[in-house]
Amino acid sequence: MASDCLKIGLTGGIGSGKTTVSELFEALDVPVIDADVIARSLLEPGTETTRQVIQEFGSAIATSGREIDRARLRERVFDDVDARNKLESILHPIVHQQIRQQTATLSSPYCIIVIPLLFEAGHQDLVDRVLVVDTTRENQINRAASRDQASVQDIKKILDSQIDPRERLARADDVIENNDDIEQLKLRVRELDRQYRDLGSQALGS
Repeated sequence: MASDCLKIGLTGGIGSGKTTVSELFEALDVPVIDADVIARSLLEPGTETTRQVIQEFGSAIATSGREIDRARLRERVFDDVDARNKLESILHPIVHQQIRQQTATLSSPYCIIVIPLLFEAGHQDLVDRVLVVDTTRENQINRAASRDQASVQDIKKILDSQIDPRERLARADDVIENNDDIEQLKLRVRELDRQYRDLGSQALGS
C-alpha cells in the first residue's frame, strides 16, 4: 500500500457498537474512514454509481425522482446472493479506491478503517491489523432493533447472515468487549490507542 500509516480494520456484527468505538478513537484525534459512509455517498442522487445501480436493478429500486430507495435495494439484495454480488461488484472497487486514496494522504501513525463486513466480503487486504468489537447476541438484537426501528426477526436474519462470531474473534488481532460499560470501553480504546501509536511509529521509523 502507498501509505505508511498503520491501517486498523474495525469490524464486528450488527449492533456490536462499532460506531461508538470509532467515535471514541476519533475523540483521540485518530483519523477514521468508514466504508459504509463512502458507499452511501456513492448512492447519492445524480452520481454515476447511482445511475449504474438503477440500470442494473431497474426502476423497482428507484423513486420517481430517480433516487435510490435504499430500503427497497436492501430487500432486493438481502436474500439474493447473485443480486448482492452484482451490487458489490459496482460498489466495492470504488470504495476500495477511495479508502486507499484517503489513507495515502494521512500523516498519522495509524488510522481506523470501519468495515462492517470485513471478513464476509474479503476486504482484509485493505488493512494491516484487525480490531473486532464483540458483545452478546442479546445486546446486538436490542441495540440494532432500537437503533434501526427494525423487528427482532429481521435483526436475527441479519445476524445469521454474518460470519460466526467465534470465527470473527479467531481471526482478530485485537478485541474490544462492548457490554454496556462505557468507562471500561473508553479505557480499552485508550489502551489500544497507545499500542497502535507505538506500532505505527515503529513502522514509520523502519
